[in-house]
Amino acid sequence: MVSPSGLATLLLLTLTALLVIGLPWAVARGGRRLGLPPARVRRNALIVAAGVLAWLAVTGGVAGQGLLLDFQALPPPMFRVVLPGVVLTAVLAFSAPGRLLAHGSGWGLLIGFQAYRIPVEFMLADLYADGVLPVQMTYHGRNFDILTGITAIGVAWLAARGTIRRAGILVWNVLGLGLLVNIVSVAVLSTPGRLQVFTEGPPNTIVFHWPFVWLPTIIVLAALLGHLLVFRKLWAERVEAAQAPGRSGLA
Repeated sequence: MVSPSGLATLLLLTLTALLVIGLPWAVARGGRRLGLPPARVRRNALIVAAGVLAWLAVTGGVAGQGLLLDFQALPPPMFRVVLPGVVLTAVLAFSAPGRLLAHGSGWGLLIGFQAYRIPVEFMLADLYADGVLPVQMTYHGRNFDILTGITAIGVAWLAARGTIRRAGILVWNVLGLGLLVNIVSVAVLSTPGRLQVFTEGPPNTIVFHWPFVWLPTIIVLAALLGHLLVFRKLWAERVEAAQAPGRSGLA
């Protein structure tokens, strides 16, 4: 395998570190904003931090040991890592710490953090330029995920000011989730093995190696978590509005 540039590796590690640190920080911040006792705030933040660090170690370990490189296996080894990650992400989104993330965060933070997908796309483009990633996984090909990152800035600003309706946030969130599903599908179909459809250019193998295993298992799952939290917050506001129809706010 051709080695990726140091810039792409540095960008991946930086984004991963920011997300890993930012998640328990956001849980603690949400707990404080909701008025939870300090001991409970610390407990929730520590639980999330421990879980994220364990996940980081497990995924990095299996990739470092070369346990994800059997491309002919069904299901592919990566599925055995990513699918549990998706389940754990959904559990977190609708758990007690997820409540702190959704209800303890303003719309500006909850939506705006998805702007991190912009540097992710620059990183993928750099990997393509290095000859280690197929073009279809970048914005030069079939990956339009950068649009979610760009629009997140504007939608977050409007939502924080209360000038966009909940229906508008819902549409943005659904479209953003759709773009995430699109690039994940392209990545799967670009991987060597029985599911491969895209065969031009280098195959998608870099994500099976450390540290780029954290692209699907940390970077992508963080985006999924963000979308699920938006759904949770939208639902909670809908219920609240139904119980108090005279209350002002996003409609």
